[in-house]
Amino acid sequence: MELQDIAKFLINPFLYLFFCLALLLILRKSNRILMIIITIYFYIICIPLTGILFSNIWKIDDTYDSSINYDAVVVLGGIVDYRWYINERVFKRLLYEPKNYYRFNSAVDRILAGIGFVKSGHARIFLYGKIKQDIYVLDRFESFNAGSLVKEFVLEQGIAEEKIKLYGNNIKRTLDEVNGLKDWIKNNPMEKLLLITSELHMPRAFAMFNNKGLSLDIFSVHKTTLKLKWKYFIPSPYGAKYTMECLYELAGFFGYFIRGDI
Repeated sequence: MELQDIAKFLINPFLYLFFCLALLLILRKSNRILMIIITIYFYIICIPLTGILFSNIWKIDDTYDSSINYDAVVVLGGIVDYRWYINERVFKRLLYEPKNYYRFNSAVDRILAGIGFVKSGHARIFLYGKIKQDIYVLDRFESFNAGSLVKEFVLEQGIAEEKIKLYGNNIKRTLDEVNGLKDWIKNNPMEKLLLITSELHMPRAFAMFNNKGLSLDIFSVHKTTLKLKWKYFIPSPYGAKYTMECLYELAGFFGYFIRGDI
């Protein structure tokens, strides 16, 4: 089990909710104070406002300069729904494979932004890591090459193959992307690079690149704006999911800081 898996387990707010409920059962009596604490805790975790507030405090401003023609855009991964691809391959639930079908998650904005910069002439090269993910299915590990899939998608969007470069090898996490890009640049010198990832992920990613001596301008996607809407105060699965993503980024940042990678 890797550090990131342990972090995901420990920051899971529902783990502590379960612990509190179990404690109530063990006590076998009504504890009004504890019930109030659990209710408030669960409410804060599950409302979208919590994640939106965190994101707006946590985010860093873009340094993208429209007057610069960048040598390359560096698009970070975490985009492909590789579990779906592996499960479909193993269990063969599809009767046919749809033509030109791509299964991405909400982070697909990273790819689309990178394509936009190259198409508009603001960047010369589209850079993406050779990401290869593994999951345990049935009695064995199955892997999926997400980097090749993204390259295929970018090609279909009208970007010439010579403008798409895959770097690194067997990349699984952001730190691998940082190290892979640093090694790739040694053989392919570039001065002006633009880093693209989601707003929530950017502070950790940018700090890791800086730690390796890589100077990049940044452009965040999937931005949030701090507007107080009534629906942000209503508990929802989306609110809980977004809060967990925020906690994961916070835990990841300090985890890599302790290890000296930030």
